[in-house]
Amino acid sequence: METILPIILPQARDAIIILGFIAIDIATGLIKAAALGNYTSETMRKGLFHKVAELLAFAFGLLADFTFPIIGVKLPVSVARSIAVYLCVMESGSITENIGQINPDIAKYLSGIFEKIKPASPDNEKPEEINEREADEE
Repeated sequence: METILPIILPQARDAIIILGFIAIDIATGLIKAAALGNYTSETMRKGLFHKVAELLAFAFGLLADFTFPIIGVKLPVSVARSIAVYLCVMESGSITENIGQINPDIAKYLSGIFEKIKPASPDNEKPEEINEREADEE
């Protein structure tokens, strides 16, 4: 049991961190959908499938980290840790994008920190919004 603890504890910590990022992304996504009035169960279902796929990717990384050394494959980095870092960065982008759409004032502040968030502008308007704005200007 002592030999497996150093392997399990860091991975458990990574799993908890990933779950935290996923939970915040789901919460900000739901708030954004409610605020913009565009909640659909289909979008929610697709999003949940994506979250399950993220967790499965991390589980694959755990399996690879545990089994690759057994079969003689040595990697310079942890597969699970690499996937965890990717997932946390990806979720961070989604969370900041959601927050920016919920509150444009925060988006103005955060846009300097995270290039992913941009305050509403002609550069990130939807095509139909651009057409409406241009029609109003004429």
